[in-house]
Amino acid sequence: MNYSATITKRKRRKGEYVARLQYYDKDTGARREKTLSASTPAEAKRALKTLEAKFESGGSSLLDAGNMTFAELAAYSKKERYCDAIYDDRGRKLLGVRNPKKAASTINRLVSILGPLKLEEITVAHLTRYRKTRLSTLTRKGTNTDVATVNRELSMMRAMLNDAMANDWLARSPFTKAKKGELIPVAHETQRTTVLSLEDEEKLLAQCQTNKRRHLRALIIAALDSGCRQGELLRLKWSDVDFRNGSFKVVSYKGQTIKSRLVPITTRLREALLDLRAKPSPSAFRKLKNGKLADQTLVFGIVSNIKRSFDSARVEAGLPDLHFHDLRHTTGTRLSAGGMSLGQIGEVLGHSDPKTTYRYVNQTNETVSDAAAILNKRTPVSIADRKKLKGK
Repeated sequence: MNYSATITKRKRRKGEYVARLQYYDKDTGARREKTLSASTPAEAKRALKTLEAKFESGGSSLLDAGNMTFAELAAYSKKERYCDAIYDDRGRKLLGVRNPKKAASTINRLVSILGPLKLEEITVAHLTRYRKTRLSTLTRKGTNTDVATVNRELSMMRAMLNDAMANDWLARSPFTKAKKGELIPVAHETQRTTVLSLEDEEKLLAQCQTNKRRHLRALIIAALDSGCRQGELLRLKWSDVDFRNGSFKVVSYKGQTIKSRLVPITTRLREALLDLRAKPSPSAFRKLKNGKLADQTLVFGIVSNIKRSFDSARVEAGLPDLHFHDLRHTTGTRLSAGGMSLGQIGEVLGHSDPKTTYRYVNQTNETVSDAAAILNKRTPVSIADRKKLKGK
């Protein structure tokens, strides 16, 4: 034992006991101590056990971190864990994230509610209350915050508290004390099953016929005819497009490694890309806030995202609930309807896990009708129906 633990009673103050843990700093060798006050001997014993458990599990670091707040941990996480991603020569992510601004936004929401709390004070009740508060928070659209959004926020907080334990700033995370699925119930998330019909597709593209939305029209066609993710398409450069062989290369940053794959170019996508290259949209390649022009090598010339233009187009097309990612689901469903196997669809969409592809092959009204027709042919005729047929 490299520490001493004692309980003393204050002489000048009645009913006050002090739990004291004395130890030597491993870095400086100086003698230090940590104390906790209690009103009864039993409470003092529990306090002393807490100090001993902290020191035995994390040493002086855990004792010194007793006053660390979640806001302080958040500041550390932004700087060290959720910073700009750094990759090695082989494309493997060494640390950081691709979108630190998005991560910081999520952390800020956590801090707005849990920031003042000390790490050791955070309980399952605090996390449950946070979940309830966020789920009842209205979005800009006037709807309640989605379950998946809150799950992502709490998942990030769990990772942050795990870092705190790894650094000996926290003895035990409250997430380990909760029941499985209590705080982050993934099963409650609603899986989107929206598939764009050919009729709705025409409506959407019709709203992109204007000169200002020419780049958006080409982007939507690219998403529908390739199944690429929005980020993959926005990063696409003309040097990646091979018109001669009818394909283009996209780069995916999904997971820890950068991956690339070839995607076929359909006839209409080829026409849209050639048209866009000959005459870029005036809405694309605009000047940045710093006065510089956007990267001229980009195919679609989007500076950051297409949220505003896409939202306007889908609303005008009478499709207010359509998400851009639904176009990717549409591609997977159409490939499946065309007879392509799930493994092949996964290769086109860039899935490393075959289970993921199942979520991108959605059920449509046509699928239901086709299934009914097949089952009707294979279902035995009932006795009542046979009598009816004989009567005829």
